[in-house]
Amino acid sequence: MHLTFRQLKYFVEVVEAGSITRAAERLHVTSTALSLQVKEIEDQFSVTLLRRHSRGIEMTPQGADLYERALKILGLVDEASQALSGDTRIANLRLGAPPSIARLIGVEATLGAASWPGGVSVDVTEGWTVDLEARLRSGELDAVVGYELSPSAAVVVTDIVDDVFVFIAERGLAGGTGPIALKDVLDSQLVFYGEQSVSYRGVRSAALAAGLELGSHRHLYSINVWRSVLARGLATTIGSIAAVNDEYRRGEVIIREIEGHPIRSRIGIAIRADIAGQPHVVAFTDFIRRLVVDGLRHDWAGLRDMQPPER
Repeated sequence: MHLTFRQLKYFVEVVEAGSITRAAERLHVTSTALSLQVKEIEDQFSVTLLRRHSRGIEMTPQGADLYERALKILGLVDEASQALSGDTRIANLRLGAPPSIARLIGVEATLGAASWPGGVSVDVTEGWTVDLEARLRSGELDAVVGYELSPSAAVVVTDIVDDVFVFIAERGLAGGTGPIALKDVLDSQLVFYGEQSVSYRGVRSAALAAGLELGSHRHLYSINVWRSVLARGLATTIGSIAAVNDEYRRGEVIIREIEGHPIRSRIGIAIRADIAGQPHVVAFTDFIRRLVVDGLRHDWAGLRDMQPPER
């Protein structure tokens, strides 16, 4: 009994497409031919790899195991092919990040990776973490640096560090410079970068846990307008220090830690499982980890001698 390269390739495509029909369209083969390839594996080894339902397919435990092994095998074959052909093309990685993290590492991620031996070209796309994760799963992105990322059979997640959110306001609305109680924060004129922002979701959870009400607040869907509103003293917010570090250092906003009920969110990097083991991707993952940790430490050093806890 043995597996063929074609069977492995077809099986991976079916899993990632989420249905036989979509996979067949991508591979330019018939759905019948694709189904037969998967069935041959199942019959040959007396296992069930996929369960079909009205919404598509889902993997069984045996299917998930084969999928992970197939990704590694296909990746090694691809690496071997590149080595034999002397392929020295610059690898391209499509990276997604929410605005605060993009501001923290975007320039370094784009320019720094390009300076490696061999070079890695990085294209950065901004958006809410939940939207970026969906684009990662669909194959539109190769990696996402974001908050509270979820691993899956198709996505490998590496936790990096906890980001501690702070109260941010123009001096006239800040009400001081030291720590501030969550209740006082919730009573201020809060504005958030959309309902999908990690800061808004974190504040909602913190208020619920503390038995407090999240009062009047607004949502803006332009990150530049959001920053301008804060700097002009038209509203307050809760968010990552990285999101407004430039404004803070220019004296346009005050940053106050929230006492009693700290709001934290874990930053991680999610990589497509089919490329996660490739050498340049492994190196890139470590590179991003160091950029995030060093960037947050640098930002917090400007506020006080505190470092976010590394995971």
